[in-house]
Amino acid sequence: MIALLPDAFADQRAGLASVRMAGCFALMLGFEAEVAMPWTAARVDGSPVGWMAVNSSKPGRETAMSVLIQSSNDWAEAHLEDDPERVEAALLEAASELAGLDLARADHKALHRWRYAATPEPLGAPFLFDRAAGLAACGDWCLGSKVEAAFESGVQLADALLSEIAARA
Repeated sequence: MIALLPDAFADQRAGLASVRMAGCFALMLGFEAEVAMPWTAARVDGSPVGWMAVNSSKPGRETAMSVLIQSSNDWAEAHLEDDPERVEAALLEAASELAGLDLARADHKALHRWRYAATPEPLGAPFLFDRAAGLAACGDWCLGSKVEAAFESGVQLADALLSEIAARA
């Protein structure tokens, strides 16, 4: 994140040094035929898999059977630069063991490396704002890892900008 900010934003850069982000792999599996999964979602500890969900069980997604497998952040960090085929094989093996099914038989497989998926150590402030430089930054990395954190960060920055505009009027 620091590399993205110009030097004019320098007084705000110090807080960014404390922000730590973690990666994740997402593996989407598609099946032409229904697969009898033992559950619709599972949070997992102590495995390369951190989360699994039958994506097609969500409302409005009933057209084809799909399963989403997300790696744990710790496992992803250790394997972020590994060959994608090895990552896919490891996640398929772990997920198949967890589900008690051979998920490798999926008709469609798509792996995505998500380098900045989680924020174990957020900024701890809702946004950065350098009034003198006229620059601001917000995002999930300010308050946490979820979309709600990104939304809250953006709302608080918008409120600060509106106050700034009102003060100048």
